[in-house]
Amino acid sequence: LGTFAITDHRETNAFVDYKRYFQKKDYHIIAGLEAEVFDDTKEDFNYEKDIDTCNRYHLVLINNAKDTEIPYKGKMIKVNEGIRAFNTLITNANIKYYSTPSKETKLQQEADGEFKTSRKAIMSLKEILEYKEKGILKLGSACIMGTVRQYWFKNNIEKFEKYIKLLDWVEIHPIHNEDFLIKNEFYKDINSKEDIAKKNRALYEYCKANNIDVIFADDAHVINKEDRILRYLFKKGEIAKFSSLVKKDVLEKMSEKDREKAIKDFNDDLAIERQPFLHSHGEMKKELTEQGFTEEQIKDMLETEKRI
Repeated sequence: LGTFAITDHRETNAFVDYKRYFQKKDYHIIAGLEAEVFDDTKEDFNYEKDIDTCNRYHLVLINNAKDTEIPYKGKMIKVNEGIRAFNTLITNANIKYYSTPSKETKLQQEADGEFKTSRKAIMSLKEILEYKEKGILKLGSACIMGTVRQYWFKNNIEKFEKYIKLLDWVEIHPIHNEDFLIKNEFYKDINSKEDIAKKNRALYEYCKANNIDVIFADDAHVINKEDRILRYLFKKGEIAKFSSLVKKDVLEKMSEKDREKAIKDFNDDLAIERQPFLHSHGEMKKELTEQGFTEEQIKDMLETEKRI
């Protein structure tokens, strides 16, 4: 691999560190962001009222702007409109769009199978699309927490088609990233790993028929496969106090069966083999082959990824 896109959640600090480290090692580092987005594209969206009750979705943003030089205090300095866009989006998310949903909102969204909400800074889809229209940013589908993969796997074609039109590419993920969908009550067609692979193959065919780029993305949270234990230990510490995160009042309202399932789901999420890692070229091909993609389709995805 000679090119890396750094797409941390809601911030770009890691990009600066990676840029400094790799700039002397002949690697190309691309600035990116995994944004948590709310859809404010409807004319009747009320920012004061709706910001605390709206659903939010993941969206991958990649810098598409080139460095330019501008005069500053008698010198020419490099600036990048993509980096400026990221900083503006992050600032606005924290100052203008910080969401504080109520307990009732959280419970209702979980009951509806929508995206779980929490207190955090979220980004305006309307603002992001303005940068995309200017050619400053490119947009990708992200993981199952993104609109496109989420609605595709839920068979909500109307919403799927609405959001896929906004993207520059769609991602196919490893099975282990999404096997938690198996027998999930909101994903009625997903009962096995093969069902996930079948959905991925059908998504690829839909995108190719509609001239939409498809890439393989591992959604890596660690670089080396053997380092998955580090994320396991981090997450184990992060959610050690289960009752403080899932909230006692939520657990108490669950039936005994649902409560046991919630605890099992948390424990399953901790499994070392479930932690996403950076795939090598060979591991990418092996994963996609096991999902039933042809050699030609695999080549297409990998070449598209390089081009993007």
